[in-house]
Amino acid sequence: MATRSIALAALAVAFLSSCTSKEGGSPTGVSDPPPATSRTTTPPSSSSAADELPTDGAPKVEQPLALGKFVDEPCSALTAAQAANLGVKFPGEADASPLGPTCVWTNPGGASINLGFNQKDGGLSGVYRANKAGKWEYFQEQPAVSGYPAVTALRTDTRNIGTCALDIGVRDDVLLSVDLAQSVGRVGSEDPCKVTARVAEQILQTVKTGG
Repeated sequence: MATRSIALAALAVAFLSSCTSKEGGSPTGVSDPPPATSRTTTPPSSSSAADELPTDGAPKVEQPLALGKFVDEPCSALTAAQAANLGVKFPGEADASPLGPTCVWTNPGGASINLGFNQKDGGLSGVYRANKAGKWEYFQEQPAVSGYPAVTALRTDTRNIGTCALDIGVRDDVLLSVDLAQSVGRVGSEDPCKVTARVAEQILQTVKTGG
């Protein structure tokens, strides 16, 4: 998720269904993921206005997504049915960050999904600019998620403990940032970044259909 970056699918059940709490304390074996808007990038320069993006090698968003209520109400981006299939509590818990509203869903096994829409860092251009400045320990372009360009940019690489973050360019100047922590029982069973991408697909479907 970035000043740090969700269509029901049965495969989503597999990664969280073995979970058994997170709300009330950090589970053994899995650290809390960073908030969706905690990964500070380099703000765009004055010349990097929205109509001049992308810059710094970031891909262009060919079909900008209409975000509607979801920017201010990110908890609306995951439906009750999706949350049930993912094995997380519904509704999500709203929070706030310097970049805007965020939302987190958890379960008793230590899993969490955290998302927010970042409108202040120049979209993916800010993430790529921060990479040029050496701010990420791990930086990897990812396959497009539902047709939108995506990248994993981690200040500290914590994939080995079941966490990952995905920044998705939903507009040239806006990111959907999704941070995920696998449940304790699922750590090591699957690449958490692939799991994050599948969760992001569900969120994007909800946004596309208006919830």
